Amino acid sequence: MQITRRAFMWTGLAAAAAWLGGLPRSRRLGPGTGLDPALRLVGCLDHRESARTVGRACLAAQAARPSVAQLVEDIAPPGSAMRASLARPGDAELRAALRSAVRRDFALGEVVRVDGWFLSKTEARLCMLAARV
Repeated sequence: MQITRRAFMWTGLAAAAAWLGGLPRSRRLGPGTGLDPALRLVGCLDHRESARTVGRACLAAQAARPSVAQLVEDIAPPGSAMRASLARPGDAELRAALRSAVRRDFALGEVVRVDGWFLSKTEARLCMLAARV
């Protein structure tokens, strides 16, 4: 059986798409790939649908709705360790930076109340980001 060049190329593209589709989202978005930092942050969430639900509640409680860019900047300000973590490979460092930010928010009393729940400002912003992307 002879395979044409076009069939070979389509098969290769299909295989690449199947391979990419099988990777976890945070890996596809990939650190250091130049892809959107908002998607990278949301990719660190274990329960994205729950985060989206909470994020929608946070957004509904606010008069002014922050943009995706503003949320990313609030979570990972330029020059911060969090922003540096976004630029490096792997999710472990980024997840650790997010956990640290959440602990810091609680220690400083930087919390918001949403539907009876107390969330750190970082958690609330991350949930709002999940609702927006």
